[in-house]
Amino acid sequence: MLGLLGGMSWESSAVYYRELNTRWQKVYGPYSAAPVVMTNVDFPALLDRQRHGDRKGMAEVLLPALHSLRAAGADACALCSNTAHLALEELLPQAPLPVLSITEAVLENVQPETTDMLLLGTEETMTSRLYHEPLEARGVNVHIPPAAARERLQRIIFTELVTGTLTDVSRRFIQKQMQGPWDEVLLGCTELQMAVPPASGVLDSTSAHIDSCFRFLMDG
Repeated sequence: MLGLLGGMSWESSAVYYRELNTRWQKVYGPYSAAPVVMTNVDFPALLDRQRHGDRKGMAEVLLPALHSLRAAGADACALCSNTAHLALEELLPQAPLPVLSITEAVLENVQPETTDMLLLGTEETMTSRLYHEPLEARGVNVHIPPAAARERLQRIIFTELVTGTLTDVSRRFIQKQMQGPWDEVLLGCTELQMAVPPASGVLDSTSAHIDSCFRFLMDG
């Protein structure tokens, strides 16, 4: 059984739940449901620690939810959020079950010919080493928007996307940021897939992570 750690925000958590069950039904029939269990974290508490760069504090918010998933029978879990993975190093030594990393899922899907990639996500994700370090180790140059554009993207994520709303103006802004001499654009926020349709040259971290989760379920 797979545990889903959601609520960061629940809008993207719902995508995980829906997609995993949809794929499961295609294999096992229309009345079947994927063996998953989900719990939500205290998102405001997590955001408070995230904004202060308190990785240890973020792990302390996430850890009780992992124990809840383990108690419910989960054999492994997935954090349904990119930014929550910033606390993964602090979380893993205490985690009561394996965590399926969204970063590793993304790395498995980078095109071999990619040398320049634009990263879009929260300010914390874009400016941290979460993606920069592993991608640059593979010879991929990671680019992020300038400060003013990052600030606006942060507002769009936390005032629109996490509440399930997105204005046409904001959608056009996000898609405009994607223009440039990039081999690929990485959607490094689980809500961004709501603003950008699937397309060649777009690597959606949410879809990559769901692929990894589904493989775990099928292998189990």
